[in-house]
Parts: sequence; C-alpha cells; structure tokens
Amino acid sequence: MKLKVSPNAKQYRVEVRDGRIVVRLPAKPVEGEANKALVKALEKATGARVTLVSGAKTRDKVVVFEGLDEKEALKLMLTPCRSR
Repeated sequence: MKLKVSPNAKQYRVEVRDGRIVVRLPAKPVEGEANKALVKALEKATGARVTLVSGAKTRDKVVVFEGLDEKEALKLMLTPCRSR
C-alpha cells in the first residue's frame, strides 16, 4: 500500500486526500522515529504485522500488511481506534 506520511502532527490520523492515503504522525522524522511510529500505529489499527517496504528516508512510503489486502487494511485504518 502506498502512503504519504506527515510527521510532526498534533495527533495520529489517517485520511484520504485527492485519492492518496495520508497518515499524520506526532513523531519526528529523526533517526527513523517516524518510521517506527508509523509501523506501530498501523499494526495497532489493523491488528496485522506491517512491513515498511520502501520510503525509509522520504514521506512517500510503501507498506505491506501480512494477511490483509489493501482494501481491508484501509478500512481498518480509517475506523476510529478501539482497543484491539
């Protein structure tokens, strides 16, 4: 799944803008902090293992969800967080 990450946000939020999935993270883009926060947040939101495939040093990322297709993962990402 292709994502655009916006670090230094006030809070974690996922939205679709102009057909792109945007993930806003409160983490700073320093020494991989935002990447680690992204993976952790997506794993929590979807309940699946998440792997960052590309984009370690850019805001445009590609991630893979183990056991979920992109449609299922996006639905879970857009659902308000509950204890999972």
